[in-house]
Amino acid sequence: MIRSMPRRGHGEGTIRHRADRDLWEARYTDGDGRRQSLYAPTRREVQTKLNAVRHALAEGAAVGGSREAVAQFLQRWLDDVASQRVRPRTFERYEGVVRNHLLPRLGRVPLRQLTPQHIERLYVAKRHELSPAGVRYLHQVLHAALAHALRMRLIPYNPADGVAPPRPVQEEMLYLSPDEARRFLIAVKDDPLGPLYTLAMTTGMRLGELLGLRWHAISDSDLEVRVALVRSGGAWSLSAPKTPKSRRRIALSANAIAALKRQRSRQAEARLRAGQAWTDYGLVFTDEFGEPLTGSRITERRLRPLLRHEGLPPIRFHDLRHTAATLMLNAGVNPKVVSEMLGHTSVAITLDRYSHVIPTLQEEAVRRLDEVLRVAPRLGVRTGVQRRRRPRKSPDSRSGSGLEGEIGTAYRIRTGDLRLERAVS
Repeated sequence: MIRSMPRRGHGEGTIRHRADRDLWEARYTDGDGRRQSLYAPTRREVQTKLNAVRHALAEGAAVGGSREAVAQFLQRWLDDVASQRVRPRTFERYEGVVRNHLLPRLGRVPLRQLTPQHIERLYVAKRHELSPAGVRYLHQVLHAALAHALRMRLIPYNPADGVAPPRPVQEEMLYLSPDEARRFLIAVKDDPLGPLYTLAMTTGMRLGELLGLRWHAISDSDLEVRVALVRSGGAWSLSAPKTPKSRRRIALSANAIAALKRQRSRQAEARLRAGQAWTDYGLVFTDEFGEPLTGSRITERRLRPLLRHEGLPPIRFHDLRHTAATLMLNAGVNPKVVSEMLGHTSVAITLDRYSHVIPTLQEEAVRRLDEVLRVAPRLGVRTGVQRRRRPRKSPDSRSGSGLEGEIGTAYRIRTGDLRLERAVS
């Protein structure tokens, strides 16, 4: 049943309440001359949508001019846009999100009829399947796709703008303490993967960057991060680093240099044993035949058992990167330098990610400030700054001397301390 409403305001268009659906409906004519409908729970919302459609039509957008479904659009966006703009591994993740989460629930919805309500219901359902971070990533992919549709004027507005994904949950960061880090380096010294672990902890490099490291990128005192080893389509390949800032030069510590020397020696022995079976990619870290290492072999089969044997926390390989950053910051290394070594886009990311170190840095900063401002006292010489308020007479003073009943406050700042004395005479 359609209930008649009061006279529409000037320029409102065709808006009516649909009692059968308990929604407000706005009618308009699309670019092909066909009548289309918009729906929303309130009159204000449907009016906002109608205004957006009118603006888009005035700008030449093909609003309503295509009956393309969300599924068709997303597949076209993956093939024509995403595949050209993101790294292969990222594209695989996008494809997985579209195939496993977006198409089953939104695929049949016409693109021009997709609303924030559709997306909100999707996120509510996915909260039972995915972590908050997983739902946020789903939102990121969908928003990027719909932003492209908006730029192409296929839709009048981005419906994902009106939906808030779950708030990010700050996960506890695991890292080794200085004492645990020293024990770890001693424990891995004779391990076949010891040089890899040592470089991770002393340079803060990502796993892919370490596995893609080649000998010609290493000098006597530093190394250059040029490529990273990534897996795409079931195959491994060398690709550009994660971000432009990730392409960087990192100074090598004495521990790192010693570890690289051990690795070169061990690799030379492995090459001799393998003979003709050796494949030379020029990589620093390889298996017994020169082939690239994989993450699962490093973390699950080698690192975790080693940590258990030494009684150390069960950290991930990536936590060695966190350990490197935490140790450097605690040692007083400038956060900007740490950010550059880690390959972060900005120092703000470093400070935000390692905020647990900030209180310690502040305490150290205050201690150093005290050292700078400290003046060595000399016998018989008044040090520091003294300020004493001149006593004033009390109105009730009966003595001509003006001393009885006088109230004065004395402030004395001595070297190394601050004392507030309130003197009543």
